[in-house]
Amino acid sequence: MISPGSLPGTEHQILSLQIRQQELEAQNAALRAQLAQLTTQRPPGLLLHSGEDRYQLLFNSIDSGFCVVEMLFDAEQRPIDYRFLEANLAFERQTGLHDAVNKTMRELHPAHEDHWFEIYGRVALTGEPIRFEQRAEQLGRWYDVYAFRVGAPQQQQVAILFNDISFRKQIEERLHQREEQQAFLLQLSDRLRPLADPSDVQYQAACALGEYLEADRVGYAEDQHDGETIVVTRNYTNGVPSIEGRYHYDDYGPELLREFRAGRKVVRHDIANDPTLTASEKEAHAVLQLGATVNVPLLKNGRLVAVLFMHYRQAHHWSERELELLAEVAERTWDAVVRTRTEAALRQSEERLQKAISIETVGVIFFNLDGRITDANEAFQRMSGYSQVDFASGRVRWDELTLPEFMDSTFQLQEELLKQGESTPYEKQYIRPDGTRWWGRFAGKRLSEQEYVGFVLDITSSKLAQQQLHTSNEQLQRINIDLDNFIYAASHDLKAPITNIEGLVYALQDQLATEGELASATTPLLLMMQDAIARFQRTLDYLSDVVKLQKEHDRPVEQVAVAAIVEDVRLDLQPLIEQTGAQVEQELSECITVDFSPKNLRSVVYNLLSNALKYCVPGRTPHVRIRCYQQPEYTVLAVQDNGLGLNEHQQTELFTMFRRFHVGIEGSGIGLYIVKRVVENMGGKLTVESAPGVGSTFSVYFRR
Repeated sequence: MISPGSLPGTEHQILSLQIRQQELEAQNAALRAQLAQLTTQRPPGLLLHSGEDRYQLLFNSIDSGFCVVEMLFDAEQRPIDYRFLEANLAFERQTGLHDAVNKTMRELHPAHEDHWFEIYGRVALTGEPIRFEQRAEQLGRWYDVYAFRVGAPQQQQVAILFNDISFRKQIEERLHQREEQQAFLLQLSDRLRPLADPSDVQYQAACALGEYLEADRVGYAEDQHDGETIVVTRNYTNGVPSIEGRYHYDDYGPELLREFRAGRKVVRHDIANDPTLTASEKEAHAVLQLGATVNVPLLKNGRLVAVLFMHYRQAHHWSERELELLAEVAERTWDAVVRTRTEAALRQSEERLQKAISIETVGVIFFNLDGRITDANEAFQRMSGYSQVDFASGRVRWDELTLPEFMDSTFQLQEELLKQGESTPYEKQYIRPDGTRWWGRFAGKRLSEQEYVGFVLDITSSKLAQQQLHTSNEQLQRINIDLDNFIYAASHDLKAPITNIEGLVYALQDQLATEGELASATTPLLLMMQDAIARFQRTLDYLSDVVKLQKEHDRPVEQVAVAAIVEDVRLDLQPLIEQTGAQVEQELSECITVDFSPKNLRSVVYNLLSNALKYCVPGRTPHVRIRCYQQPEYTVLAVQDNGLGLNEHQQTELFTMFRRFHVGIEGSGIGLYIVKRVVENMGGKLTVESAPGVGSTFSVYFRR
């Protein structure tokens, strides 16, 4: 049995009213019988003047309104009014009419509806009582009425017993509207459920709402989260133009966006007569055939996400019920939009996952920490040599695939998965059913308490290549050592003979001068011999520098102040700067220090700056720009000049030992070779950009 207290809200009120109505009907039935008896037994004119306490007590104690009226007819016996003869104490409370006795209804309410006179006139003429419910528009109330004739027929008097049932009618109307709205919302949900596209969801919701409320335009606009724009993808229209497109909030004033962000509805019931709109704004609304508008903002987590709008061509007064419905539809539509987007994202995620699992180069396995591999993709099947049947049977275990020497690292991986839910990638060897071995790089992640997923790359070829590279590097290192030793020995062993030859030349020169036999013809020959010996000695010195460079590969690295090194080199080259009239510009604020050997950094800067000064264009003022800037992996020091420059072919041979391109300018052809070796030995690189007659830019990349 359902009790009134068990029903929520409106249903509870309705049931309570129905129970109360039944009680009142029973009371009214008894009262009608008593009143009918009393009023028919007594002359009407004596009713209020008799001394019978029984009637008077009954008359004034009932909660229902009660009155006796005299019907007034025109010459054709059409009822046109009635005069109140009697009224009980509840009459005023039930009608709101004061001092009604001896007054006509037309006097009290001239516009009182005609059907009231027709009903009571018919009762007075026929004598047939009537029970009905009717709304009195002029009184603003609903009534439950029982009317019956009293007195002699010719007196044309009617007794009226009535109750104000306005509240019950309001509840019933609200319940009806609620049921109607619930039916609409149910239909809306059914309409949106099968849709998979967000724009279709918005459009169908707009159509359903527009048809239900007979609107002329309904749409859903999504905020673009840029603080500037909102987009109407699709909108329902009924004889008015579409307004699909992108709109800027600024075009409608800052107040509109503030209202939206505050979550407040913006309602204009009658745009043509809205005092808050200017004439130009009204004209803009008229162009779009807007007579009434409502905008319902939708906020999620305090953030504006969308606005549901509804338009009418004519003025329209939205009821609270309609505004509540719009808010509800906005919420439901957004939920459906989120659902479709989530489902689409899930489908895309599943497709991406399937594609990822299907990648031929990445093995994917699903396993338990107890050792069993439960599933694997085709790539891992090829890598491991096991089939899908083998994995499905549960016979394949990762602890049996792993070689003994890698079990310790495998157990560490197991601990990481247990504690952190994922593992650091690591490499190990696996064994196939045929006994062959292969290398894999593995990383795992927890899916649930019992299941984990692992991703494996076959790096066997890479490992073999690394081994071959390691072997080649060892061979190359031995060759370099042998070459350095040879260069060192050659330069050392040749120094003594060259020195002896130089001494013999000087001795011969002195001997010939002493004997007076130094002829003018022999002098150039002796000078040429001395110059050749000097060049040979310089070459031996350069070779010694190369050997020293190789031996200084392990020179300690420290944080070196770039600006201090550049300034030190600039001071050393100041005479050359003054000689050439060069302008040297420095931009070093982005790079305070680099990790490098101070001596080597000074050598690098000296070579690059001196070259920029030496290889200048005659007649052109040298302009050198030294700039330092940051890249994600490098600190870059660039030296740019406007000198002679190099063509593309020259650039390919630029860093070769003893290679020179500009005759007549002093140089050894080994400086840039040394710079490149120094930088590359520290994990950096040296690049050049150049054009003949334009200049060159040398960029040194220091590893960060």
